Amino acid sequence: MTLSEESVDRTVDAGVPVPRRRPRRPAWTHHRQLLVAVSVLAAVIVVSVLAPWIVPHDPTVGDPASRYLTPGTEGHLFGTDEQGRDILSRLIWGGRATIGPTAIATSVAVLIGSVIGLLTGWSRSWLSSAVMRITDILFAFPVVIVAFALAEVIGMGVWVVASAVVFAAVPYVTRIVHAETRRQRELEYVDAAVGLGASSWTVLRSEILPNVGATIIVYWTSLIGILIVLASSLSALGIGVQPPTPDWGRMVAEGAKVLISGSPFVAIVPGIAILVVGLAFNWLGDGLRDVLDPRWSPRP
Repeated sequence: MTLSEESVDRTVDAGVPVPRRRPRRPAWTHHRQLLVAVSVLAAVIVVSVLAPWIVPHDPTVGDPASRYLTPGTEGHLFGTDEQGRDILSRLIWGGRATIGPTAIATSVAVLIGSVIGLLTGWSRSWLSSAVMRITDILFAFPVVIVAFALAEVIGMGVWVVASAVVFAAVPYVTRIVHAETRRQRELEYVDAAVGLGASSWTVLRSEILPNVGATIIVYWTSLIGILIVLASSLSALGIGVQPPTPDWGRMVAEGAKVLISGSPFVAIVPGIAILVVGLAFNWLGDGLRDVLDPRWSPRP
């Protein structure tokens, strides 16, 4: 036994407490912006899911005698609209029609764009260049015009907005993942895997995807926030969810009629909801970008 081991044994035998290192908290728990975003989104999602059981009033039925009640009126926290419908109830229910379809459509777009970006980024053939030229062409098409064209074919509704969201997001995600895959493709660890006889599929699945995955996750969460604003804009134009089902974008459009005439809260309340949720998703993306970066460390 060495001298140092003897001293440790004597210290323990003497009953002197040995200091222990406190376990470190996960890095994300130190990121205030990320915690705020997660808290806001969790609250909004829970309220939207529980909407059928917690709305104080029927969001589709109004009272003509209660038109344009101001926020704070008893029984109507955020007031009522031009048909006497409770704005809080419509806001809660409208979250289901705004956030859910947009998040699903964005996820589908990210999945499609990621697959295309990985394959074209790895390939060195002419097909890769051709696909990227097609994405450049798709960028030139205005999403609003595409949405109206789809509405003429399949009719107004949530599926038109969802399709427009996919159309807008796929080229963007494809370009991001394509560029990151090409960058990873030239690194030494990929050359080493290929030199050891790994197939292209194995390299993509086991080597490149784990390194590109963080980028995909960050852009996915940020895109949801951006595309919620886009989806709400399309709904405000009358393309999305049809009345009497509430939707944040349509609520803003309906409130815009009386924005100056004395009842601005009808448009401002759903507008704030869109802003807060969109900002929360962007904060979530920024926070994930930080905590997934091995070089990031929380501020003291």
